Amino acid sequence: MENKQNNIHVVNLSYYTAPVIVEDVRKEYIGYGEDNNYFKFIIDRFIGSVTNASIINGVSSMIYGQGVKTGDEENQEAFEAKLNDKDLKNIILDRKMLGMAAISVEYTNGEVSKLSHFPMNTLRSGKADDKGNVTEWLYFYDWDKKTSNDNPTAIPVYGSGNKNKSEVYVIKPYVPGYFYYSPVDYTPALDYALQEQEISTYLLNDVMNGFSGTRIINFNNGVPEIDVQREIKRDVINKLTGASGDRVIVAFNDNVEAATSVENIPLDNAPDHYAYLSAECSNKILVGHRITSPLLIGVRSENNGLGSNADEIDNAYKLFYSTTIKAYQDEIVTALEDILGDLELYFVPNSPTAVDDVADLEDAGVDEEIIEEETGIDVSEETEVTLSVIERIKKLFTFEPKDDIPAATEDEIIEILNNEE
Repeated sequence: MENKQNNIHVVNLSYYTAPVIVEDVRKEYIGYGEDNNYFKFIIDRFIGSVTNASIINGVSSMIYGQGVKTGDEENQEAFEAKLNDKDLKNIILDRKMLGMAAISVEYTNGEVSKLSHFPMNTLRSGKADDKGNVTEWLYFYDWDKKTSNDNPTAIPVYGSGNKNKSEVYVIKPYVPGYFYYSPVDYTPALDYALQEQEISTYLLNDVMNGFSGTRIINFNNGVPEIDVQREIKRDVINKLTGASGDRVIVAFNDNVEAATSVENIPLDNAPDHYAYLSAECSNKILVGHRITSPLLIGVRSENNGLGSNADEIDNAYKLFYSTTIKAYQDEIVTALEDILGDLELYFVPNSPTAVDDVADLEDAGVDEEIIEEETGIDVSEETEVTLSVIERIKKLFTFEPKDDIPAATEDEIIEILNNEE
């Protein structure tokens, strides 16, 4: 009887907790996370959460817009020769997803000859010197596979080398309390991204094999040796359980009468419960990314018609662009001009209307010829009346006919305004 207490085995298949960001100063590099793999944790939340992935991809696309241009044609050719669109897109994706981004800077004869994307998740910060400056980053292709015998490669920080080998420029926004690394701006939403992933995995497992929840398997032909019990248990787990979320109890009994008894506690209204959790996770992830409207990432709320949705998308985009997207763009432009010099770089926006694009470019001080080339709109003095005055008139008046008086057309109003002394 004294050995019977070891005959019941409870299996907890998976349980995750978000890692704490820590600085490990005991090594030649500064670790990121308790296991020095916090970047992987963030990437897993991108892969596992459909809402999180959709937002990150969508915001990255908005930041890129139609790419980066310069204020001069010759400068444009030189810029495109040093940084291609694919690398720029990857830099933007890293910055949004990982909170930081790295640019590899190559030199020829002491001059910057090429910029390219450097995967941020493969880098770890070197230690700061006595003046508080970090002069190198350490590279390893997969920190999860690094052993004590592996030595990461040191890469000089941009500006700290002798310009005869590659350097790395790291875009790292200021976050109070963090020096070596900058956590993502949607950090509070990571827990909800993890929950969404776990709910999805649990429900998929439930549908695929119908063996989730709590189950008990009784073997009533006597109690084998402990090693045999463990082998049988592993075999049962491998064959009958699915992904995370399952709890299986394997019990060995001398006979049926001695079988272990477990009370099953069902979850009332399980479909409604999981639907609520799923919606709550999505909403919190949207808030964490400061999404002004779910329509920006293709999520349409109930009871909204096409007209109201179109208006909401337009207004939401303008607000989101000015409060969030523009800040990302300015940050990346500043980094590129730190490396290449002042080339009057700017992002060509990809907003819903051409008028918005023109206004954004004009605010950036872009020449009229470049604006016309990028948007297809002539921004001459007369057309400027079309873009500004007409839009203001539209907000004050309607063009509907009244009392059999035909409505004024836009062309008629433009003609009147342009003929005014």
